[in-house]
Amino acid sequence: MSNSYDNPRVQSYGLGNYDYANAGDAFAIPVPDGMSRCRIDDINVTATEVFTDGGKVEIGTAGDANHYAELTIGTLADTDGLSMDRETEAFDNGQGGKGVIDIATEGITQLEVVLTTSTTTGIGFTNIVISWW
Repeated sequence: MSNSYDNPRVQSYGLGNYDYANAGDAFAIPVPDGMSRCRIDDINVTATEVFTDGGKVEIGTAGDANHYAELTIGTLADTDGLSMDRETEAFDNGQGGKGVIDIATEGITQLEVVLTTSTTTGIGFTNIVISWW
């Protein structure tokens, strides 16, 4: 059975318990072989240390960090979580259809993930869910 919009390969990318006070790191999510489109289904952060004033998870390209999606983290208690899913948030950024990314048209081989900060404290597990077809 091949992958399609209605039957995608769903993959979760866990970035670990990340210290956003020392953020500025970039990660790459390579496009799996044979996939021509993807959809960012969710970005979530579960705090394990208090977030005092923010941080961001951006998904985009080398030239445009938040071209596909961005989750802005506000103040979070150390037991709070924050999630941005495609059913309730605008992931679109001009890509059409709740965040569908046409890999060939975009000419990409990977999605760039950048974790940035504006906070003095904040540690949390970061997870990104992407459907591929």
